[in-house]
Amino acid sequence: MTIEATDEQLREMRSALREGNLVSQVSTMEVDIMAQPPEEQLQAVKGGEAIRARVNGDEKKAAKLPPGSIKLRTKKRRLAEHAQRRLGTLFRTNRMLVILVNDIDEKKPPFGADETSDKIFGTYGDQENPSVQLSGCSNNQTSLTPDSGDPAINALMDAPGVVEVDIAISIRPFDGATIENAAIEAANEKLGIRLPGMFDFVAIVIEDCLDSNECGFAAYAYLNSWKSLYVKDYYTYPAIITHELGHNVNLGHSGLAQTYDDWSCSMGNPLWADHLDKMCFK
Repeated sequence: MTIEATDEQLREMRSALREGNLVSQVSTMEVDIMAQPPEEQLQAVKGGEAIRARVNGDEKKAAKLPPGSIKLRTKKRRLAEHAQRRLGTLFRTNRMLVILVNDIDEKKPPFGADETSDKIFGTYGDQENPSVQLSGCSNNQTSLTPDSGDPAINALMDAPGVVEVDIAISIRPFDGATIENAAIEAANEKLGIRLPGMFDFVAIVIEDCLDSNECGFAAYAYLNSWKSLYVKDYYTYPAIITHELGHNVNLGHSGLAQTYDDWSCSMGNPLWADHLDKMCFK
């Protein structure tokens, strides 16, 4: 579901997602309208009624938040149950799909399907890739495969584990949710499935993100999820991929005094290059 919100609310939600305080299917989000001037409180109440109608109505696909500060509520029992669901799935051969996005302005990632498949899965001989790194860090208990398990789906890919899609919108200004939805719908149409489908992880790659207010990242991923997004060539860095997959299986950031200041763990500050030594979880 698409959420329409103010810029400040979107910043609050993105921050909560990255810090692990906003968890899909677990957290409840409320809007504090009492902090608004009286005339805006009335508008917010009316907006709230619209939200409930939209959320509860099956035919609606968007929710518009009234203005106000966001409050999050998370039940510890539900969070504990939710946390158990994906932690174990990393320890197996995981099916992964990479979506290379070409936007309406013909902005696309730096590498094509074949080279991407090689850099992520080692399809054509690249041995410094995320799958090899995960395998080496897990005593061969974890790896990534481009194989969907369905020969018909594999035949529709542009390279093993990779699809190239065109979207009818621009990636600038950056709107993560809109870009993700457009890329996923285009991949669904191309493969004839509904993602994630048979895939454990789906990585969306765009050319770049130049909006200084929203784009201070190389990649991001959703906790307890299958989805991540990468800009430029960062998706070719094995440690960046393993960092984001760590978020997908519910791992938070590793840090001592602050986030990202742990240089010994993939969930801290990962190695920023394609061909570097392995970095593992700890």
